[in-house]
Amino acid sequence: MSLRQLDASSRFPQIMVSAYTGGAHCCSLTSIFDLRPDGQWAHLELGALDGDGEPDVLDIAGNGQEEILTVDQSFLYAFASHAGSEAPVVISRYHDGVLENVTRDPAYRNYLRDDLASRRRNWIHGGRFEPNGFLAYEVATKANLGEFAEGWRDMLAHAQSTKASGFGLSACDLKPAAEKQNGRGCSPQEKELLPFPQALAVFLQQNGYITPEQVASVTETRKPVSAEPQPVPSTSESAQSNNPPPSSAAAKPPETDQAVPPSGLVAKSGALFPVLAGLGLALYLVPLLIAYRRNTPNQHRVAMITILLGWTIIGWIAALVMALSQPARKR
Repeated sequence: MSLRQLDASSRFPQIMVSAYTGGAHCCSLTSIFDLRPDGQWAHLELGALDGDGEPDVLDIAGNGQEEILTVDQSFLYAFASHAGSEAPVVISRYHDGVLENVTRDPAYRNYLRDDLASRRRNWIHGGRFEPNGFLAYEVATKANLGEFAEGWRDMLAHAQSTKASGFGLSACDLKPAAEKQNGRGCSPQEKELLPFPQALAVFLQQNGYITPEQVASVTETRKPVSAEPQPVPSTSESAQSNNPPPSSAAAKPPETDQAVPPSGLVAKSGALFPVLAGLGLALYLVPLLIAYRRNTPNQHRVAMITILLGWTIIGWIAALVMALSQPARKR
């Protein structure tokens, strides 16, 4: 709980209360309580937010009014794993019991640019891990800055194909919930993953980052990518012909991207999981199996130690020693 001056027009500070529900990546529940001029308390819920603790509150514009900083959680898992996803900043201003999204206010452009530059540096230093997760964030942030075309060009220069990434959205994912009916209202073709640029354009429009006209400008004029890999020089010549601004990261040849089902690598990993899990369980139970095989006097004690303490490694070693050191009995 904390006191915050979220409403510059109010004589009293606002009370922000947050509670953590527990669990991986979820959830922090935050509410704002505000004493109104008529003596009544107003209550506003921010909803469930990723992570624990209350959201960041900063006076970004330096005008004495603090803004609430959250992120657009719809980007998580959309085009990359949770670790590889980057979610755009959402800047909100509280006034008279209402929370307004002011991310596109010119007063916050420098903050957005600094955030983008910092995340790009981290992404490059991290080896450009899961590029589509970062690039989706970059295009959305550029759209908030009024620089959508520049962000889109940079995305095309560095994007990974949907097939290679193993993540993406299908036409079914992008349909309204009432139409897709948890996937039952979608055809098999609609459930196939879309090419990353196509899915990103529709996703950004649905979430209010770009207009239908901007979607049309990048989907209608984009030429299909050749099925044969293009060498680096051709990429450079294409970039020079379109005169895009220089990217802050080294460009790489575009990859062929087409609507495909989830990556074969993911499917293979899913098939291997039961085998690996079975081998791991067998290894975990080795002391118990030895004790029962040798019919040692302490086999029940070995079983208890193996099952309850085997995960500590020391317990597993102790159970193994007990199973091997006791004399075997004839059955």
